[in-house]
Amino acid sequence: KRRKPGRGYAPPSAYAHLSPVTDSIDENLICLFVGLNPGVMTAQKGHAFAGHTNLFWPLLFESGCVGQKLTYRDDKSLPDRWRLGITNIVSRPTAEQSELSRQEMVEGAGALETKISLFYPQTVCIVGKGIWESIYKYKTGKTLKSNGFEWGWQSPPFTYGATIVNKDSEVPEHTQQPLIFVVPSTSGRVAAYSREMKANLWKTLGDHVKSLR
Repeated sequence: KRRKPGRGYAPPSAYAHLSPVTDSIDENLICLFVGLNPGVMTAQKGHAFAGHTNLFWPLLFESGCVGQKLTYRDDKSLPDRWRLGITNIVSRPTAEQSELSRQEMVEGAGALETKISLFYPQTVCIVGKGIWESIYKYKTGKTLKSNGFEWGWQSPPFTYGATIVNKDSEVPEHTQQPLIFVVPSTSGRVAAYSREMKANLWKTLGDHVKSLR
């Protein structure tokens, strides 16, 4: 089946009737999940990953990241209840990724790094390779090579989201660098990877999250 071409760039005015979705975030989370940007249904409902074909919430439970089945309506309770959070690399809603410019995604990587440094999560899960490509471009000025990429844990040649930590006066200041884990987009529009492949990746992340809870 031939893949349907993307819509092409859409200026912010095209979706000005939709509101950005508020982050679910707090300090010192076990894991902060980073999505691309709100889709139309997500923006309409005001909750993260609200598309009815999005696999985020099923995979969050099946992986063991949370101990009960949740829905998009539970997004704001994640930080307090599970020490998990959700944000996006671009805040403005669109129907498709193709409607965002590469420049705003790279610029979003800078704003995201500032946010991570401020809230210092232990782990950052990037939900979509395009997000990681934008971060890589922002940090190195280069394009991420496909033959040098693998899903899961990342060991980039740069620091990202590092923060200076000194909570105890008896402990010297040190830099805290979050671990970075990359999974495919959970959007129902992304069908290039099997449900089984995604579940196996998420299980690795879930085991890590449970070990820190």
